Amino acid sequence: MKITYPLISQKLHFLLLVVFVVTLPFQMKVNNPVIVCLAANWLLSLDFKAKINRLKRNTLFFLFTSIFLLQIVGLLWTSNVPEGMFSLQKTLSLLIFPLVLASSVKLSASQVRLILKAFVISCISATIYCIVVALYKNYQLCKFAWIHWNYYTIEMSYTLGMSHVYLGLYLSFVFFIVAYLFLTKENKRVIDYIFLPFLLSYLIAFVVIITSKIAFISLLLLSLASSLLLFKKRLIAFSTIVFIFIIIVTVLQKNIPHITERVKEVFNFSSDKANKPSFYSQQRMATFECSMELIKKNWLIGVGTGDCNELLNDCYDQKGIPEFKWLDSHNEYFDFLLTFGIGGLLLFLASLFMPLYLAIKQKQFLYVLFLCHFMVCSLTENLLDNNKGIVFYAFFNSFLGFNALKKNEDK
Repeated sequence: MKITYPLISQKLHFLLLVVFVVTLPFQMKVNNPVIVCLAANWLLSLDFKAKINRLKRNTLFFLFTSIFLLQIVGLLWTSNVPEGMFSLQKTLSLLIFPLVLASSVKLSASQVRLILKAFVISCISATIYCIVVALYKNYQLCKFAWIHWNYYTIEMSYTLGMSHVYLGLYLSFVFFIVAYLFLTKENKRVIDYIFLPFLLSYLIAFVVIITSKIAFISLLLLSLASSLLLFKKRLIAFSTIVFIFIIIVTVLQKNIPHITERVKEVFNFSSDKANKPSFYSQQRMATFECSMELIKKNWLIGVGTGDCNELLNDCYDQKGIPEFKWLDSHNEYFDFLLTFGIGGLLLFLASLFMPLYLAIKQKQFLYVLFLCHFMVCSLTENLLDNNKGIVFYAFFNSFLGFNALKKNEDK
């Protein structure tokens, strides 16, 4: 068989995807060069006629890339073009991954599983690295004379160059991947049954420890829903999952006071002066009130790409809370509505619910869990305003959408 560059490019394409998911949980300066190499390999492989034909058969490609194109259209009425251009640069992955993955040769089932396993191993390795760094910091600080709980909870993810929210987002999805790989494995060994509960419990515990609240809520809700739907009348599976969650959370809260404090902050919305709302609650109330005020004024076409943060800052100043400057809306749906108006929000929802409908119809459960997980976490976070959220969504949405769904169902 004659070896040509397109054939080499296909193998290199798969290798780069593996390298990408391995580097995904770590610093963006490590991750970004891989994305550049992936795009460069796509260009150098040529064969654009075949690529265009594949794109034509993937109508989801146009839906996925429309989110990026919306960012370009939003520049037409923005008053802050430099910030808009920066936003465009940040979201470039929303174009690159759908373009590259939709037009490339479809990966085999074994290749898909290998990439998923690589992501699982990488994320587990990242958590171990976080623990080692936390121990080292604590030793440097006081030689373990006392425990600096922040090192072992909310600050653990800082070692990886991301917030606890995004690490929780990753690990919760890893939980679903591990369960999926186990359930779809043909020849299960005894060691698999022993190792699975340990690994899933570790992932739950880590999400609780770093106090990634919305990721934990999504993990809990989707786990319970999945166990009910997949196992139907087998309430043993459902009861077991509930029991595991309760035990892990109870043990961790009892032994790590910092977790209890973080949970109390969420529910402390009291307006009584003697019982002031927590700083966390004040932040959430401020972002919600300012977002709603701006949305009411700009609900039709939005404020344009790049104007959201500046307008929110002005609102915080007017309310006498300048300490909250640079806080975003903390809700992806609010952000799309504020930036692009009602049409932009509807397009964003279509890009989520159309593939969700196809995934449910074709029983692609992992893709269903990914989309639902992203939608739940988007209720309290602007996941597409941060590089770690953008590349996570852009890659896995395209990777699962174009490799799991049947193309003839996309018509």
